[in-house]
Amino acid sequence: MDSEYNMARELQEQFLPLPLPTFMGLSIDYTYKPSPNISGDFFDMHSFGKNKLGFIILDVVGKGLPAIFITIRIHSLFHSLITPEQSPKEVLSTLNKELSKLSVNKKSCACVYLELNIKEMQVKYADAGMGVAYLCRENTLIELRAEGGLMLGMMADSEYTEGTIGLHKDDVIIIGSDGLTDIENEEGIRFGDDRLNAILKAYQPHTGVSIKQTLDRAFETFSASIVTPKDDLTFLTFEILKETNIN
Repeated sequence: MDSEYNMARELQEQFLPLPLPTFMGLSIDYTYKPSPNISGDFFDMHSFGKNKLGFIILDVVGKGLPAIFITIRIHSLFHSLITPEQSPKEVLSTLNKELSKLSVNKKSCACVYLELNIKEMQVKYADAGMGVAYLCRENTLIELRAEGGLMLGMMADSEYTEGTIGLHKDDVIIIGSDGLTDIENEEGIRFGDDRLNAILKAYQPHTGVSIKQTLDRAFETFSASIVTPKDDLTFLTFEILKETNIN
């Protein structure tokens, strides 16, 4: 059984879209630390030309081999059905309908989809019950969960909405699973929303330490004595380094 789990984990990690792309004026980074069991977390991306990117991050309900099946299926759907013309709400709707067709008991997953348009300096988003989704601007957090709908796979006819926000220099976006807030220290205390939000609000760009590095250090310090984490830790970060207008 251990060999099957190891093979499944390796297969899952091979589907991660690495290395992440580089764009003038935009820094993209990630942390992906699966739990000892096969991870229910996953992220993927599309590059629609040189100006538009689509990112999806999801957290499947449950772990083990059923979770790997769902993540592989979504990876396949994401790359075979999603087109540049589809908006975030259409992306979630398409994935939800296809996921609902699966004949497995546990097929629900939290998810958020972001469409970054580098030329127009804007982000469109749709959330389906994801744990963390924020835009950080001048020590203020804008939650990217106001638009969207139910978790994927719950109801085949679910409808989704989407939001649009213009981007400014020094904006930071973070999307991630609930592992960011559910991580525990040796006393069983959760990292929690308040601690995460305080770090995001206090973050200052242009110090030589990225938001990804800042969060990694905070998590490592908080749970330094924990050898085997209980949950996955997965998040993507986007930092707008300067105003861009790529033609």
